[in-house]
Amino acid sequence: MSANGGYGRFWGPNVDLNGNDTLGESKIAGKEYLAFTDDGSGTKNVSLLVQISSTFNADQPCIVTATSSGSRGEYGAISAAGEWGLKRGCAVAYTDKGSGNGAQELASNLVTLIDGTLTSATVAGNAAIFKANVSSAALASYNTNFLARSTRSSTRIRSRTRSRTGARTPCRRSGSRTGC
Repeated sequence: MSANGGYGRFWGPNVDLNGNDTLGESKIAGKEYLAFTDDGSGTKNVSLLVQISSTFNADQPCIVTATSSGSRGEYGAISAAGEWGLKRGCAVAYTDKGSGNGAQELASNLVTLIDGTLTSATVAGNAAIFKANVSSAALASYNTNFLARSTRSSTRIRSRTRSRTGARTPCRRSGSRTGC
């Protein structure tokens, strides 16, 4: 560790390149472009983001690349490389390497789009950040079985609760099953 490597220097979003507190809102003016690429199947989507500082000099361009770590989305590397590059007038290119934060809620069949909104997996098609590779028949079967099992479990849990007097409430019957 050395001072040349940044050890002992004041660092953060409100700090200028000389280590002085700007007392500002830590915003860096510029433009941001968000997109994703895939292999055409809609199952291997990789989010891509580029931020271009308003101080970017096209005559002396610099680009900093910032791949997110672990399962973070494309914004996961901003604190590691984005701030450094943007404050120096560089464009910063990010990727989530396909491990971003898209999700599919199976019971409602909702998926996340690149802008963070939710829509049905059918409407989204290949535009979903992530979509489970499951047929509509398999999804319906899973939801039927899961919801039925979940309902039986919650009935058993409720039937085991005690009343305010401490007496055990009676168990409910479910089909041919009895007991708790």
